[in-house]
Amino acid sequence: MKKKILLEFDLGLSPKYKKWAKEAAVQFVELFPEFKDSLSIQISKNKSFYTKEEIEKIIEKSLSNNPNIDPQEIKKHFILQPDGTYLHDDSVHAHILKSIDANGLVDLRKWLNEKSHGNRVVEKREPIVISVTPRLTTMGYGISNVVGPCISAGACESLMRGSEDEEAYFKEIIIHELGHTFNATHLERDNILDDKNLGTHCADQDCLMYLHAYLTERFNARKAQRKKNPFCSDCMASMRDYMQNVFDLDRKNVQENQVLHVNQGNDNQNSDPVVNDPSFKKAWREIFQPSAEKQKAEYKEDIKASEYRAEIKHTNGSVDKIVATGANNVSLSAKDKDGNAKMPNMQRFRDIVAYAQKQGSVIEFGDIKSAEFKARLLLACMEAKPAMQMVGAPELNDAFIQSIQDEKIKGLLQIMKNKNESQKDKPQTKSNQTRSSISMPRKDIGRNSR
Repeated sequence: MKKKILLEFDLGLSPKYKKWAKEAAVQFVELFPEFKDSLSIQISKNKSFYTKEEIEKIIEKSLSNNPNIDPQEIKKHFILQPDGTYLHDDSVHAHILKSIDANGLVDLRKWLNEKSHGNRVVEKREPIVISVTPRLTTMGYGISNVVGPCISAGACESLMRGSEDEEAYFKEIIIHELGHTFNATHLERDNILDDKNLGTHCADQDCLMYLHAYLTERFNARKAQRKKNPFCSDCMASMRDYMQNVFDLDRKNVQENQVLHVNQGNDNQNSDPVVNDPSFKKAWREIFQPSAEKQKAEYKEDIKASEYRAEIKHTNGSVDKIVATGANNVSLSAKDKDGNAKMPNMQRFRDIVAYAQKQGSVIEFGDIKSAEFKARLLLACMEAKPAMQMVGAPELNDAFIQSIQDEKIKGLLQIMKNKNESQKDKPQTKSNQTRSSISMPRKDIGRNSR
């Protein structure tokens, strides 16, 4: 499972800053080649601003799925802006606007607090979000914590406008703040400076994590040295330790805690309690709805239900039914055009695997009596790249394969079995041996404000 570094850009940001932000994130990741395959850099596709026409399309689509929806309930979540666009009230940009002081400057500390929901505990599998805004700030250029950095391109531009060093300076701000996010200057290490206002920084004046690294004098000194790595050895060691702890704990959590229970459902199944927070439905919807559309199938969802309930109707009249009572419990069933029970479409099993991978979960075979159902779920897990971790899966042996009636599924399982056996015959190398020890993370994370 990869740790995502998500780039999030405020409205009106110049394209050059978007380009530089991505390049800076890549530069940071490349400093840690041993963790490069565990880090993924992506551009956020979350949309905050909408046109009036786009909102009407959202309402039209919602009504097609549920005609009882009140369009006004949807419209009230969009706030008209002076430029004629509409801002979604639950977007990060809405939080930014709440953080603007009377003088028109963004308070990055308030902004980051909004993003972190009052210093909540951030799950290790959540992405690190680099937010970049063109707005000026009340003070400084950036601020960061375990949620990620908030950067003011406006503050950088006001200082470096027209300078040939603007790109390098902006990138160093992002890399510096990522250093804080990855615990470069934690309180337990030596050679740090702890400032009550600016937080903990490195005492090495040549290091990018130095307390006054943003001063022109220190920037010019680093520029003259032309080092490929702007961090000192102490900061690099701290970040490596932190990354190792995070990725080891991610794997441990996947093995012990993040389990998706998959059940063979029926029309009346709803035996598990539904979680109080209905927001979990969004993650399921984001998997099943586009998958149905790709198959040219009809997607319907019971919006009013407390659990996630969706039906996917195919052109042949068969219907796949999905019921999820929370983020970690789902039941799958299907009926043919005459209303008789049948095996769900194979794509639904692949959808469940895609959801589990996105959530960083392992799949547990729950209340499943049918060998045919188990075979399809097993196949979807083994087909995934990387293959899905499973709990309670049937053993892939000759007896199980021969019990499967569907010849296509049987053939694919046999191929998987043969592939597994051929891989077992290969000698194990040091690179593919499993790490046996789990180191615990440091509890003290330094204050990371600039």
